[in-house]
Amino acid sequence: MEFTTGANTTDITTGITPVITTLRTIITQELLGNDAQIYATPLTSMTVDIAISKAGVSASVAEFSTELDTA
Repeated sequence: MEFTTGANTTDITTGITPVITTLRTIITQELLGNDAQIYATPLTSMTVDIAISKAGVSASVAEFSTELDTA
């Protein structure tokens, strides 16, 4: 899942535009089934980006999962 700020986005804690404009995370069926909280952070974004970079954009789920585990 990716969260991206828009032109009028304001950080509710600072009142200014966020410095990091895009955050990514991975959501599994298990997380969805358990109604778990979903968080996207700079660390999850970096991890997802590394896994995509190593696996390639046309990777299978298994290939991506392997790279995600090593990232």
